[in-house]
Amino acid sequence: AIHESGHSLGLEHSDSRDYGLRPLGAPGDAGVRTEYGDPFSAMGNAPYFGHYTAEQKLSLTWLTPDQVITVDGAGDFHITPMGSQSGGVKALNIDRGTNPTGRLWLEYRQPVGDYESTLPEEAFAGALIHYHDAANSVGRYAGHTDLLDFTPESFPDWDFADAPLAAGNSWVDPWSTLGLAITAADSDGLSVHVTEDACVTLSPLSVQVGPDGQSGSITVTAAAT
Repeated sequence: AIHESGHSLGLEHSDSRDYGLRPLGAPGDAGVRTEYGDPFSAMGNAPYFGHYTAEQKLSLTWLTPDQVITVDGAGDFHITPMGSQSGGVKALNIDRGTNPTGRLWLEYRQPVGDYESTLPEEAFAGALIHYHDAANSVGRYAGHTDLLDFTPESFPDWDFADAPLAAGNSWVDPWSTLGLAITAADSDGLSVHVTEDACVTLSPLSVQVGPDGQSGSITVTAAAT
């Protein structure tokens, strides 16, 4: 009933995106989207009654704009559990560094209430992170977010049951300036440290030096900060 009611309200299925042994691929890499692949939302395909995702609840105005912080730079943030009735910030919408088409939606689950308490224990380990890829989310998927797996090394690697970025762990995007660290998590909420480290620019991107002792040069530049 919860799942079909979501469709009546205009929601699509809660999907996942798999990038093999990485939580997230390079900009432009669509990964492998699995329909129903998010086991923590009632719009996925799992025997649980988890709340709809942050993006879904915002689209329904069940979350107000001030409960979702848009993050476009470094900082420290705190969010409260999705199922909690205490109010406060429920999600972060984080810019993917130098990739203008990608954003990460970060939310937190705890076993509170009749619905979230049905989720498996793995759901409560840390931050659930969904990816909005504007370049590869068109048509019915426009604005859609897909669950990412931040323990991709577990077996099997397509199993999203242990997807959260756990408290005490961090992740640095190999293809952008973005970094995330989950600094604390308890029943009251989750704390996140977001970094935006500067990138260097190489020009040209590569230099070929032949076998006869030719020389070449490459310029390395970075912002003054």
